[in-house]
This record gives sequence, structure tokens and C-alpha cells, in this order.
Amino acid sequence: MGSGMVAHLLSSPKWTKLVKEEPKMTQVNIHTAKTQLSKLIEAALAGEDVVIAKGSQPVVRLVPIPQGRFKLGIMAGALGTIPDFLEPQDEADLDAWEGAPA
Repeated sequence: MGSGMVAHLLSSPKWTKLVKEEPKMTQVNIHTAKTQLSKLIEAALAGEDVVIAKGSQPVVRLVPIPQGRFKLGIMAGALGTIPDFLEPQDEADLDAWEGAPA
């Protein structure tokens, strides 16, 4: 199968979802990263691969932290009734807790 046929197959709507586009990569040195940090953060949030290099050696990658994954109260009502640990105990339970004879 020639390369033209492969390109034709990969460009069809059926296969376009399987082909992953490479994200744009930006590599900057530490000095530029210090002065342009806000712009680099925005680029990382937009999906761009941002790499900070020391000289020409890449040392750090900026990646966004996923948001909205943690939700309080997701099991509310699903666990049933829980005891109120701040409610005073009745005398019999308190005596049993303290080891008094029944």
C-alpha cells in the first residue's frame, strides 16, 4: 500500500479520531520563563507543551492540574444515618464505657 493510500485512509472521517495531533511545543530558557511566566501558564492551560530549559537542556515541563475532579458530598444520603458523636450519652452507656458494673 503506497503512502498516498495511507494518507487517504487516515484523512477519512472514520480514521481522523484515531490520529492524534502532536501538541505544539514551546521551549524557553529560565530567564525567559521568569519574565513570561503568565503567558507560559496560559499556553500550558490551552494544551501547549511548555518546557523550561537550563541552557539547551530541558529540565522542567509545565502541565496544568486537572480541575473539578473533587466534589464534596458526593455520597450524601447514600450511607444512611450516622451517629451524632457530639450528643451526650445516656447514663447506662456512660457507665458501660467507664467500666461500671451493670
